[in-house]
Amino acid sequence: MNKGYVLATTLFVAAFIISLGTLVYSFASDGEKISHNIRAYTRAKTTAESGIQHFRTLDVHYEDLQLMGAVNGEEFVLIEGSTSERDVYRVTAVLQGNDIFYIYSRGDYLRNGRVLASAEVAASFQSLWLQK
Repeated sequence: MNKGYVLATTLFVAAFIISLGTLVYSFASDGEKISHNIRAYTRAKTTAESGIQHFRTLDVHYEDLQLMGAVNGEEFVLIEGSTSERDVYRVTAVLQGNDIFYIYSRGDYLRNGRVLASAEVAASFQSLWLQK
């Protein structure tokens, strides 16, 4: 009778240790997936911010956007660019009147042509004309 008790206890302890190991592996695996997602989103957001900076270097004003064909309230594509093979951005503008316009930049992090993460940043601008 003691032999059966020892066998049952050993099997119970072994099952407990195996399930504990599986649980620890699961937590470690989930942490790795979460950190990968955070890294991909951060990369996409940085790419979107690069799109805004690219727009700022062009020194475009409200009137320039109108000459390019932008219409009040409608989204108008300004720039499509990339910072690397895997990081692309698209910058659009929306005119709001009173020399105010909004710039939206969407950054995408790609792998094999598939979007893994994307982020969008926005900025508002107003053209001011000073008279001398």
